[in-house]
Amino acid sequence: MEYRVCRNNPAPYNDLNGKISLLGLGTMRLPLRDAADQTSIDEEKAQEIFDYAYAHGVNYFDTAYPYHGGMSEKFCGKALAKYPRASYHLASKLPGWLLKCDEDVPRIFNEQLANCRTDYFDFYLVHSVHESSWPNYVKYHAYDQLNELRKAGKIKRLGFSFHGSAEQLPEILAAGDWDFVQLQLNYFDWDYQQSRKKYELCAAAGLQVIVMEPVRGGMLNTLCPEAAALLHQAAPEKSLASWAIRWVASLPNVLCVLSGMTTLEQVQDNVASMDPFIPLSTTEQDTLARALDVFKAQKLAPCTACKYCMPCPAGVNIPGMLHAWNEYRLCGDRLATLKEEYEDAPAATRAEHCIKCGACLPKCPQHIDSADFFSILLPTMVILSSDNMDEYYGRVEESLYKAIEIKPDSVVANYIMGVLCLRTGRAEDALRFLNAANGKYAAVTKEILFAIAQACFATDSKELALTVGEQLLSRYPQDTSILDLCARAAYD
Repeated sequence: MEYRVCRNNPAPYNDLNGKISLLGLGTMRLPLRDAADQTSIDEEKAQEIFDYAYAHGVNYFDTAYPYHGGMSEKFCGKALAKYPRASYHLASKLPGWLLKCDEDVPRIFNEQLANCRTDYFDFYLVHSVHESSWPNYVKYHAYDQLNELRKAGKIKRLGFSFHGSAEQLPEILAAGDWDFVQLQLNYFDWDYQQSRKKYELCAAAGLQVIVMEPVRGGMLNTLCPEAAALLHQAAPEKSLASWAIRWVASLPNVLCVLSGMTTLEQVQDNVASMDPFIPLSTTEQDTLARALDVFKAQKLAPCTACKYCMPCPAGVNIPGMLHAWNEYRLCGDRLATLKEEYEDAPAATRAEHCIKCGACLPKCPQHIDSADFFSILLPTMVILSSDNMDEYYGRVEESLYKAIEIKPDSVVANYIMGVLCLRTGRAEDALRFLNAANGKYAAVTKEILFAIAQACFATDSKELALTVGEQLLSRYPQDTSILDLCARAAYD
């Protein structure tokens, strides 16, 4: 196992000589006995994960008060009790959204110590800091109280996990004498969520970074077939997750990479990536960049399934619905995949129950765009997954018009509106919306171009239909639907 040395190693507390395993075990996604019950940790399988990680050199274990409905801390305490306390680092976090008075800080902290069966935390974090959450921490003097606990030896190193903007980060860095920062870092978010800038700000402040979401909730372990093929061709024996783990571990100011592992196989794969650890070469970096360009073209919902948005006031399984959308975008038989995922979901949790209240938006660490993924995506799924389209047309069209009014250049909204118009016989309207979808993103997706070709054909613009069809045919020569459209356009 690769180890890095924590620069803030307070005397006389000299645990493990400050050595931190480069791989840390996150406990937000432990195996479950019942997938519908986050508290139902499968303790036998989870213990196997802990034991394998510990035996192979992992010495950093990360938990938090809300994980698994409050059961993660308790399981961590139980799972680690068999090992000498000085042989591992234990981290947990203060849930600021639960603070109602100053006294809640020590009350929750002491409850966490009891949950974890310990009398101190090696690393302790102010949890999920962002623009909306920070005022509550300030209001109830969280930093000052935690700093006193650090002076008393109850906290060895004090930091915060950050989900805010790069513009807010300097304010938080200056708000206390921090020992480390926990950031969401991965090759997808490096530019997408200003992760590069946040990482550089922490490095400039002399603070090492503990990484969360290196595989982005598993998203970077699936990719799309085209992107996955590039990585498999370059390294057939390596998993997609290993590329993500090695990419972020190659950053010099990273102290530890947390991975929320659900299966023993995931632990074994991640351990293999760190033992021995080999940073990505320049050639590998270039290959990964090409794969990322292909992957980003799929227009995914950037959801990590953290479930911070839950529960939904209307009962919608928001992460589940976003996962269904992503599977639709990534899989070859897209409509069939979406229908299967959507229909497998309990009826009360499906997208059609979304009331667009917006309660989920400020809770989302990924800042998922409301117009594209809550005002548009959910009713879109209703359209695409239903055999009885007429039932939904009026309601969904109204929703899409409103979304386009909010965000006129939305690719998703204009595309779906165009498809809806095609299906209801309004070819000229369809062409207008589809051209808006394709406007600033030339050849953005196969679906948009194909729908444009269909709209052109329906409006007697046969030459244009043939031109667009031939453009598609050059990219997808084996697609029989495109061949058929080109043949009909050419014949007419």
